Amino acid sequence: VTDTYKGDSRLAATLRAFMIPLESFRKNTVGQAKVRLNGDRTDVRKRETNLSNLIADANLWKTQTYGTQISLQNGGGVRASIEAGPITQGQIIDVQPFGNTLYVMDLSGSEIWEALENGVSQWESGAGRFLHVAGMRYTADLAKPVGQRVIRVEVGTDEKGFSAIDRAVIYKVVTNNFLASGGDGFSVLKSAKGTRVDTYLPDYSVMTDYIASIKEANPKVEGRIVLLNEK
Repeated sequence: VTDTYKGDSRLAATLRAFMIPLESFRKNTVGQAKVRLNGDRTDVRKRETNLSNLIADANLWKTQTYGTQISLQNGGGVRASIEAGPITQGQIIDVQPFGNTLYVMDLSGSEIWEALENGVSQWESGAGRFLHVAGMRYTADLAKPVGQRVIRVEVGTDEKGFSAIDRAVIYKVVTNNFLASGGDGFSVLKSAKGTRVDTYLPDYSVMTDYIASIKEANPKVEGRIVLLNEK
């Protein structure tokens, strides 16, 4: 198609016909946001936000049948905010428009640590690889050299709340297929040798199910990510 294309009335009519059920689908209300869900690009690529936490929580919730303990979500996969009020299907798709699927993996504590290092390796430029988490928390010192920034990683436990990650232990992790295949520089996930399963569950569908389940979304910034020496 070039700038000389004049349009085709039959094609335009066909597109309008396709748009009718699509627009109806997008307007469907799936739940309520009690607060603004922050998916602003400048925030999700540099710090914890309530919407990113909600997404990571949703992915962990949906994959409990796989025994997942940890959820990793890249900030670059969060593309819009949702204002307080009704949450529509269209807004959820705007937030996660790529149709990524949830991917369950066995990762060692050492591999998880390396993934977190990659996540903060380009923090200054606001790269999409910045990792949001559920089922764990971590601290990074941005004054340290790349590859040595993560200084604390803790995993949630039923008994103690959180305890230091064991680099030799294997954890069940949920992420998306983009990261699992090495996207955003996550070669550590691509090369991981443990069990790996594509659930084929689209991320936006998982988010829809989770919000429908909880009915009212009121996520908070909880200190899952602590950043020291921000510039």
